[in-house]
Amino acid sequence: MRVYFEVRGGEHADYQPERDEASGSGAVANIFSEVSPWSFRDTSFIAEMLFSWGHILRLMDTTGAANTRVLEYGPGSGQILLTLARSGCEAHAVDIDAASLESVAEQARLMGLTVHTERAVFGEGFEGQVFDCIIFFEAFHHAADFQALSRRLQERLAPGGKVIFCGEPIVPQAGGPVPYPWGPRLDGLSAFCIRRFGWMELGFTREFFIEMLRATGWQVEYYPFPTCSRADAFVARVMTDAERRGQFEIDLRRENPGVHLAPDKWGSSETTHRWTVAPKAEIPLLQPRNAIVDLTLTVANYLPVEKRVRISCGDRSTEVAVYPGETRDIPLAGCHANRLLIEAETHQVSDVLPGSADERQLGIAVLRLVAVPSAITSDA
Repeated sequence: MRVYFEVRGGEHADYQPERDEASGSGAVANIFSEVSPWSFRDTSFIAEMLFSWGHILRLMDTTGAANTRVLEYGPGSGQILLTLARSGCEAHAVDIDAASLESVAEQARLMGLTVHTERAVFGEGFEGQVFDCIIFFEAFHHAADFQALSRRLQERLAPGGKVIFCGEPIVPQAGGPVPYPWGPRLDGLSAFCIRRFGWMELGFTREFFIEMLRATGWQVEYYPFPTCSRADAFVARVMTDAERRGQFEIDLRRENPGVHLAPDKWGSSETTHRWTVAPKAEIPLLQPRNAIVDLTLTVANYLPVEKRVRISCGDRSTEVAVYPGETRDIPLAGCHANRLLIEAETHQVSDVLPGSADERQLGIAVLRLVAVPSAITSDA
């Protein structure tokens, strides 16, 4: 916050979203073509927005949209919300900026759509109501007290509901405009918006963002979008009692297992398995903070050479031999870290399979990772 106020300057020594998050926009002549993103007249930028909206719609994964209650916080020009309303969803919008809400409501009126709007801070609005899906698109990073907001959102979801975060400035690792786990972004545009309007313009590292959500009671899955990082999304669901104790499963056979797998370390899903393609590959874990879990990694060796496989999590590790044609469960107990490291020598397929033209370097085939609460306590 000290960095924020140093960048902002001026007379105010506090941050009040009611005062500081005004859009700074006025009336436009054409409410359809002169609002974002259409007003930029940039087809590449508009394409990124369309990718993002499509990704959100896909992750909502709703059938019978007319029964789906959706709340978007910080809808901006309202393009996602209007699309949802056209799809039959019960569309609700909350923003602290009255001008944005008026624009959304006017577009809905002209299109003959029903969209419910209310002026309030993030986490509030439509008191007493709960929703099947809550959306933040390029909005969550305006929340100064994002941990309190994260907890509050759990009270706004219907059972089985989800929160989708997309288009947020969440970077793979600290550096550049986000030189810390979280804080005000220091690129020119963000600094300008902080200085000119007083907007909160936070950025997060991916590890911090996921850890923060888990620590406040969410199960989080990361869904990268190919070729467009703006459309990368995170889906959060309230942890079940079992998950709060550290029980989860990551299915590596799925095309998208819900966690980020580095593409230079992992191959694509082959339906029954997924290869490691580097001597070392990691699986981010889904456990909440402070959970101690027992892990079981299921691997298979489909190459005609013995594989030595070592797995480690924090200070726990084990090494086994996996013979050709063998499928094996590798247990690792008492794990208290945020990722599992898998080490296995890679072999070029054509070198070990005579007559093969397959030049891939393959390590070990991985099927799934299962975690259960550990019998080992932190005092052990």
